[in-house]
Amino acid sequence: MFAYLHFKLNRCYQTNYPLFQAVTLHTDLGDLKLEVFCMQAPLAAECGWPSKKHINSQLMQCSSITEQASVLHNMTRLTHPEILARFIVSDSFQEVLSFIRPDTEVSIFGSAVDGLGASSSDLDLVINVSAKVSPSLSHIVPFEYRRRPYPNAEFPLVPSLLVPNANLRPRFLSLLRRLFTLLDPLGFHHARIFPGRIPILHVPRFSLLGVGLDVSCVFKGLSEVHGTVHFHDGRTMASLMRMLALCVPEFPQCISVLKFISRRSELTRQGPSPKFTNFKLTVLFIHFLQAHNYAPSFARLITLCNELANLPPENSLQMDDLIPVPSIDVLLEQFFTYIPTINPSHFVLSLSAGHLIPRVTAKPFEPCSKISTPFPDSEDLNILNDSYTDNDYLICPNPVHPCHNMLRGIDEADWTLFVSTCEHWLKALRTYPQGPSPWGLLALRKQPIPTSQTNFLALCASDYYKGCIFHRNIKGFIVQTGDPTGTGKNGQSIWKRKFKDEFHESLRHNTRGMVSMANNGPDSNGSQFFITYSKQTMLDMKYSIFAKVIDGWNVLDELERAPVEEKTYRPLTDIHIQNVTIHANPFAE
Repeated sequence: MFAYLHFKLNRCYQTNYPLFQAVTLHTDLGDLKLEVFCMQAPLAAECGWPSKKHINSQLMQCSSITEQASVLHNMTRLTHPEILARFIVSDSFQEVLSFIRPDTEVSIFGSAVDGLGASSSDLDLVINVSAKVSPSLSHIVPFEYRRRPYPNAEFPLVPSLLVPNANLRPRFLSLLRRLFTLLDPLGFHHARIFPGRIPILHVPRFSLLGVGLDVSCVFKGLSEVHGTVHFHDGRTMASLMRMLALCVPEFPQCISVLKFISRRSELTRQGPSPKFTNFKLTVLFIHFLQAHNYAPSFARLITLCNELANLPPENSLQMDDLIPVPSIDVLLEQFFTYIPTINPSHFVLSLSAGHLIPRVTAKPFEPCSKISTPFPDSEDLNILNDSYTDNDYLICPNPVHPCHNMLRGIDEADWTLFVSTCEHWLKALRTYPQGPSPWGLLALRKQPIPTSQTNFLALCASDYYKGCIFHRNIKGFIVQTGDPTGTGKNGQSIWKRKFKDEFHESLRHNTRGMVSMANNGPDSNGSQFFITYSKQTMLDMKYSIFAKVIDGWNVLDELERAPVEEKTYRPLTDIHIQNVTIHANPFAE
């Protein structure tokens, strides 16, 4: 997708950037020289994984991508001692909470029990809070939740934990954080509560395990509120994942590869996220396997789980109707090719049915109401045996709890980025199938970041700005250009889409000559940019600064003096950018 950069970018974009890039805009009034800032992206943490150097060394010694996948899986997978440690933590939490609320259950779900966990995987716990209160605490009067006596006052801890579940539910995670901070101040020092449909108590790095910790809760004796996930959903999903691994033995290895390349490409990160997570990537990969008949539908998996419980140990699963899974390199290539073909606005990804189901988007969908499709009586919908829908861009109903969308939080911008990432991975996979340079899985890196600096320099190199006029000129404020149509309403980035704002504390509109991206709202940057005539601090954190004027101040002075139309601020005589010259750090000694 970056083929359009080939013309002049070979000399402009190299691995080792100079201290800065300089660009000269050759205008009708003279030359205006800009310094384009080069910001270095923060490094991503790789907590819990083997060192990057060790992984690279081991993968470079392999002879094929299939061997790389096997080595990577064995290096990063959860070991039995690590799994045991997670269960010990879970049992310890249960023991503490059961002293206050007898019969409270703490269970592990997610990657620690579904066979897909890595050494760096967060520990996911769900607490089923009992309605009982310990007899030994009967002398303590439960706290009555009224107005706090003064701002930021804390509720008394133990009395607050003794109230009925209906009153305890909205405050439980806050109380839990206080309780465990008292018991383990270092382990829970940075604990945070993430609100949402399913609130989570998140510890970025739990000291006892060296990985993150995510805790959610449900309450015995209370009905669902606002779509709270049923207590057993996580464990049921883990059972289905393990059954899928029995049907498709290559499945866990493929997930290890996806986790590795997605973290390496900064598509996912540690901790909770409404965007892409390892689980959501796993869901998309399962759908891909089903769409290619490599894996059974979840409706069939549920049946297999029930049948397997009644099978004698010597019997094995018979899956003769499934297509044999190809080698990992072929499988990855097929996956990267398939993702861009999905149109989320036209289809629902149904794991239960095992394929895409058409949907109609003529009217908004109500939560938990059956989705409208052109085939209301189709067997595909009957398989789901429940209502499901959402207003989200990407929809994949939970096979265990169909009202819930497993891909919630992924919007159109996230999906577009993922599609372009898959295209980038596909190109890298085909370009570097063998060594000696980093090849195979090591070649699947992050695609170039959509930054204001990269966008501006690439547009300059492609002569995009040649002939553009300064269409907006406000004396004492700014002068704006970058729209090839000259109307101020058009212009595209090099990615043919809007890209996000980028703000840096060190860059402010605090002087004359600051250069920023123009936009018509948050995260709507394209090709237009403006230059300030004076200090304009009210523009800070609203417009992305990427350069500043370093020479040609007389040209900027002439621009400011140019007569303009009173209502539109358009110069009465068009002033053009005749040409653009890119300099690679011309002032370096």
